[in-house]
Amino acid sequence: MGNRNKERLAKLGMALKPDTKEGASLPHTQSGVRSLLQRDTTLSKIASGSQRTVKHLMHPPERIRMWSDHNRDYELLSIERCADLIDGFTRTGAQEFPAIVRKVTDDKNFDYEVICGARRHWTAAHLGWPLLVEVRELNDRQAFLLADLENRDREDISDYERALDYKQALPKFFDGKRVQMAQFLEIDKANFHRLLELAELPKSLVGAYADLRGLKVHHGTTYRKLLADPKTKRRLLDAARNIKTENLPGPKVFAALKKAALAPSEKPLSPIEKVYGNIKATRVGKEPLVNITLRLTTTDYDSLTAESSRKLRDDFESLVSDLESGML
Repeated sequence: MGNRNKERLAKLGMALKPDTKEGASLPHTQSGVRSLLQRDTTLSKIASGSQRTVKHLMHPPERIRMWSDHNRDYELLSIERCADLIDGFTRTGAQEFPAIVRKVTDDKNFDYEVICGARRHWTAAHLGWPLLVEVRELNDRQAFLLADLENRDREDISDYERALDYKQALPKFFDGKRVQMAQFLEIDKANFHRLLELAELPKSLVGAYADLRGLKVHHGTTYRKLLADPKTKRRLLDAARNIKTENLPGPKVFAALKKAALAPSEKPLSPIEKVYGNIKATRVGKEPLVNITLRLTTTDYDSLTAESSRKLRDDFESLVSDLESGML
């Protein structure tokens, strides 16, 4: 492990732990004296706190859940995204590196939750193998920092997943202070700001990417500029909805969406219509205008019950939410 990662671990208040399986045998010597001396030395270090044993064990994957704040979208894992691990597991006949977990006490269906190692968990479950885990005692802040440390430079986790992780951690562990968080994580402040902006993109735009790894930070920077103008925003989001089923690689998605947003469509845009209970919303043409039709079963507005009023308010809030996210 590099010095930089050691420094980051030091910030966590966690000592580096030896990769020693619990119950591992001590080195054998002919006289046995050296072995006993080594045992005494090891026990002394453990007692003083300068060395700790690490608990490794094999455990059924179905008894291990993902930590709710894990920085990887488990639902997106597949044979393709875990191909290297599947190959490694089957070639060596073993899982070389354990997943980092901590104990679960709030759900009788699970014994542990994964802090680092979602792909290892998925692969073990896919192969029907028990999962090799390393059990640690971690609070939420330490868990977040350890997971970030492990996944920071990995290509198999997308910029978007990392952006969502940072967005969630910002108010939780850094009181919403962006500069402080960027400095602590040793990320350039401008790059950190762009990462957080990526997490704010409309879901309909993100959904245009068949593989989230194709959505890059610099894509988000361009999209934010296009979303600031009502006309380019509309064309951008319309193109994202149309391109969603084409399963294009990331660079082609970016090029197609940028081109569509900057070049007005020659053919008229088809109207978009959605119904929210008693509210029908229709968007026609290029202008960012929405026609709203309200249907009521009575003309006596005073007779509306509190429940009807609340349902109407909920329907309207759903409409506004879709407008803000680009779904309408």
